[in-house]
Amino acid sequence: MAFAAVHRQEGRAQLVDLLALGDDKDTIRLLAEIASDLASAGGEVLECWLPSGHFLTNLLRTIGFEEAPEPFGFVPACVNRSFHPNLDITWAMRNFFYTLADADLL
Repeated sequence: MAFAAVHRQEGRAQLVDLLALGDDKDTIRLLAEIASDLASAGGEVLECWLPSGHFLTNLLRTIGFEEAPEPFGFVPACVNRSFHPNLDITWAMRNFFYTLADADLL
């Protein structure tokens, strides 16, 4: 299963939020549909901002996404603070990820 929220503007589309569970084929199929829809509307660029350690990063590279600096020069930060005594911060940093929706840039 895969679901995406997409923002289109001036020939570009940004994957604002992406939920991908299970089979990579569902994610690839969804991204292909988004790219096809974008191309039919005259768009040329599909962007997805992810940290390099995200579990989808390698998959996106294999289907043609290219790594580039994000355009705003903003560096996302992880605040290492927990109010739960049993939350392992190192685990949380490896397993929680941000999206464009979290950044409030769109």
